Amino acid sequence: IHTLIATSVNRLLLGVCFLLPLTLSAQEVTVTTTPLASDFSLSSASGATTIVVDAADAEVVPTIALAVASDIEAVTGVKPAVATSFDGLSTAIIAGTVGRSSFINQLAEAGRIDVSDVASQWESYAIELVDNPIEGVDRAVVCYGNNSRATAYALLHLSRLAGVSPWIWWADVAPQHQDALWLSGHRTFVGSPSVKYRGIFINDEDWGFQPWAAKGMDKEYGNVGPNAYAHVMELLLRLRANTLWPAMHLCSQAFWDQKANLPVARRYDIVLGSSHCEQMLRDNEWE
Repeated sequence: IHTLIATSVNRLLLGVCFLLPLTLSAQEVTVTTTPLASDFSLSSASGATTIVVDAADAEVVPTIALAVASDIEAVTGVKPAVATSFDGLSTAIIAGTVGRSSFINQLAEAGRIDVSDVASQWESYAIELVDNPIEGVDRAVVCYGNNSRATAYALLHLSRLAGVSPWIWWADVAPQHQDALWLSGHRTFVGSPSVKYRGIFINDEDWGFQPWAAKGMDKEYGNVGPNAYAHVMELLLRLRANTLWPAMHLCSQAFWDQKANLPVARRYDIVLGSSHCEQMLRDNEWE
């Protein structure tokens, strides 16, 4: 059924899946299953590295941190914890937004990371291996973005490296099992996307997406609702997209009218727009 539903979603192809990587280091961060002594343990039989986020960062950062933790579990069978402090940790995955995360700001001010390239390019991000990043922490993988959505892209970059497809849920793409995941290299930088607003337009949903959501994902709403939209929005971030043109046929009800939908868009930091016949952000048929 997921494949059926996916075919009812019209995708704006320009720039949805790809950004042009502008790598500043000859040693990009990669994942290996046969580590060297210098490699960073992401997940192994002894446990998975905790993902640490600042509680003051945007909601999308812990939201996607939890998704990445589930991705790592899908590959190795071991699920990382998500925390807001470094208590008891000797290693960590630190995820945060430049200018908003106190952890990222602290690392930048101490000269442990250089965020100048990320700070100057919209929706750019970096992943970096850092020794002794925080007092008491021996080593960390630091994922940081120009804005909170870019921080989510950085975290999901780890999922891609681990072999997790963006379509893990929508197309039931099971990742290949690995007993352990290790990170090697130094730094990966990905610059601004060439298409600023890129995403998914949900159209012709009457025969597939709307009844599927109304009868299954969002029974309590009897329509396309927050549960279905949450999966769409997570897919957008996994594809490094940022914009949703919501379902707009008469059967679907205006996105804005279902108040439970709005917090979902904020949680995933998704830009909302309207399509070809939805002038001034109104739902032409339903309204």
